[in-house]
Amino acid sequence: MRFALYSIGFTLLALGLGYGLFVQNGIDPLAPEVRTIMLLSLAIAVYIGMRLTMLVRAFERRRSDQSGDGDDARRSAFGRWGRSAALDARLDVRRERLRKAQETAERDNGKS
Repeated sequence: MRFALYSIGFTLLALGLGYGLFVQNGIDPLAPEVRTIMLLSLAIAVYIGMRLTMLVRAFERRRSDQSGDGDDARRSAFGRWGRSAALDARLDVRRERLRKAQETAERDNGKS
């Protein structure tokens, strides 16, 4: 429901801005000569409304996500784009092996 309300609101905002730009440039948006471009403008306004809604919902989800899994050091704005869960798992296993090897080396150096 919230997605639909955001989408309608952003679409109406984009339509209003487009209508204002047409009127400001002296074009009657309801004239039959510009009907095709107005239909295209309507489609673009719907697309813009949907994309802005998806962006707002992503920000809301990120804000409400209180996972606290300690992975914040590796996160960035584009951190998950193109990432592979399998590759991340292999990297975590390697990090764990490295940590154990370093502990073993420190222990062995301490005994010598």
